[in-house]
Amino acid sequence: MSFTPDVPSTVLGPNEYNSGLNVETDVRGIRSQAGDEEILALVPGTPTYVSGGFRYDGKFWFIVATADPDPDHPDDPAYNQGRWWASNGGAWQDITPGGGYLLGYQQNTNITESWNGNVVFFNDTLNAPMFLPDEPGAILAMYSNLILPAAIDSIAYLDPATQRITLQTAYATAPYVAGQKILISDVNNYYNGTFTVVASTTTTIDYLAIPGAAYPGGAVGTVSPKYTWNYNPNWKSVTANFMRLYSTPNVGNILVAGNLRVVNLDDSVTTYPTTVQWSQAFGLNAAPLTWQPTITNVANQLEVPLRGPALDAFPSNGQFFLCSYWDTVCFSPINYSTTSAPILGVRLFNQGRGLLSSNCWANTDKQVYGVDARDIWVFDGNDFSGIGNQRVKNWFYDQLDPAYYDRVFMEVNSQKNQIEIYYPTTTAIGGVPNRMISYRYDLDCWNAPREVT
Repeated sequence: MSFTPDVPSTVLGPNEYNSGLNVETDVRGIRSQAGDEEILALVPGTPTYVSGGFRYDGKFWFIVATADPDPDHPDDPAYNQGRWWASNGGAWQDITPGGGYLLGYQQNTNITESWNGNVVFFNDTLNAPMFLPDEPGAILAMYSNLILPAAIDSIAYLDPATQRITLQTAYATAPYVAGQKILISDVNNYYNGTFTVVASTTTTIDYLAIPGAAYPGGAVGTVSPKYTWNYNPNWKSVTANFMRLYSTPNVGNILVAGNLRVVNLDDSVTTYPTTVQWSQAFGLNAAPLTWQPTITNVANQLEVPLRGPALDAFPSNGQFFLCSYWDTVCFSPINYSTTSAPILGVRLFNQGRGLLSSNCWANTDKQVYGVDARDIWVFDGNDFSGIGNQRVKNWFYDQLDPAYYDRVFMEVNSQKNQIEIYYPTTTAIGGVPNRMISYRYDLDCWNAPREVT
């Protein structure tokens, strides 16, 4: 996404340039390159987050979140409409959970992601986590805040591919959205199983199925979400500030989320800034069914010794490091030989090194780079080292608009062997990053900053 020469900027002469097209020049002459292709111009909305990776068809997919004003409340960001889009080079497909929109998306909405093979997970701080299943035509599946199974009153034929569940007890709001998976139990072999929701009201759930027999009657069976996130019966809903994937050496993949915000049963709000929870283990190209601790004792929830709220986390050297604005704690795998012992040990790792905000780190082949409140650092799994020499460091923090420090993010450009820091200056419009500075980790040098749009 950036137009950066293959040699340090200090070596480029006055007549040497890189325009971002399919030719570039440097001190070694002229050569062709792949060039850049616009990918966001046709997205139906204003992009606020971009991700990408390979999926089920072996093709690279771009996934974009957009945020646009609500036509009826154009001046109130709380009503903004957030949508998700995906494309592998063709038309953009709407993959928003439920097929509608997510309320409250803005340009500063903090979104974190993790790829597990062909499956990608997202956390947007406003809703429960969601993931994109590895199957054709999939839309984002959102984890559920529901806890107890609901009793079924009846199941009726709706059309050749759809059945309708009528619930014995109405919910206050519709319990499911299109695309979510439900689990029907205790009916019979024709009806029990996992199914996809197409619509839901407070008293009905429409789902895709061809059972092959009539519902037995008698108000038998229950329905519950297949993927659950909240397991505290005193919490109406819970959201997290970040979520990351950690491939542990002892139990496999888990998702780790932290800095929780809870809506209680009486609609009051409680925050748990240093609380972290992780899911049950799951395999490649899959998603965890639940975050609830069970007899296997993989999932858990605990407080971590951080000064300030947990902002983000990253894996390194087989361990998992969780950062606040000032500190870092380390999650270390424990020999998992009994279900009476936890899978991870937690200890304070460093006081003084942390992250400026979420997404302010990038993982290269063997090292992690990050930005905190006082320096740009590199981490080798054992020690933090500053790489922003006095001149670069002072210039960067002087240029950064302090009102929008939470918009800073970092990416790895592996083709150019560099990490790129995107940040807003005081001339940025609405805090959208308008400047990028890059560090060549193969040459241990900084490239000159450049404008980005």
